[in-house]
Amino acid sequence: MPHGLAVVGWAVIVAALAGCGIVAGPGTQTAPPQPVSAGTPVTADTARILADAPTGGRLTYRLVGGFSAVLVLGPIQQSGLGEVCRIGRVNASEVGPARPTAYAFCRRGDQWYEMTPVVVSGY
Repeated sequence: MPHGLAVVGWAVIVAALAGCGIVAGPGTQTAPPQPVSAGTPVTADTARILADAPTGGRLTYRLVGGFSAVLVLGPIQQSGLGEVCRIGRVNASEVGPARPTAYAFCRRGDQWYEMTPVVVSGY
């Protein structure tokens, strides 16, 4: 294997392991997982809708780029970090190709945050 590919291979392995939890030996204590990023706080009205709307409820929300769209809310779930979260999806035809179609919102304490939007295909 050429040297450059070996370096890339190790970089991929290190990146993959960075996302995994650390296994501790007997008697070793580990800190609880910390959020990857704080996100952007949402308004009190948006937080109320995120907390109270049923699955399939709708939220008019200002998207990246400054225009508004209607998000259809999924169920409230617990993230892998133990946070209360829910996903709002927007129809891809409203935002155009290669634009985020799923918006994650997570609650920490009493505050809800918009997390980094993602592009979802086949939804």
